[in-house]
Amino acid sequence: NQDVRFTVYPEANHNSWDTTYNNDSLYAWFLSHKKFRFKEVPLPENKLRIYEGEYVNEQRDTVALTIEDGKLYAKPKHEKVLLRSASSDTFFLDENAPVEVRFVRDNKGITDHFVLLAGEIILFRKLNVPGTRPR
Repeated sequence: NQDVRFTVYPEANHNSWDTTYNNDSLYAWFLSHKKFRFKEVPLPENKLRIYEGEYVNEQRDTVALTIEDGKLYAKPKHEKVLLRSASSDTFFLDENAPVEVRFVRDNKGITDHFVLLAGEIILFRKLNVPGTRPR
């Protein structure tokens, strides 16, 4: 990151935080940055169709992805969660939350799995992928 600032206070010894937090330029620097936010990029329904289906992870948890009113929803257990598109293969739940769903397509454009990134990486494989044999 080009915007990193490193300051050494040679006389501070172990108590460098007093000098650091008494420096107004630190707060100006904090306020000059914005937290990452997802931005929604609407996708047409025909682009969302390739993601529809049932997926399962290694713990045998399943999630169904369906389209309703032109939007992609994840249905784990008894919930219904809107997946908002950030790109053609990346979706998010909340623009401020570091949780995303990334779909992976093969060279033929077939999606057979997605990765849930939510503090850990969880792989979900699609069941009954068209054009492939069951595993």
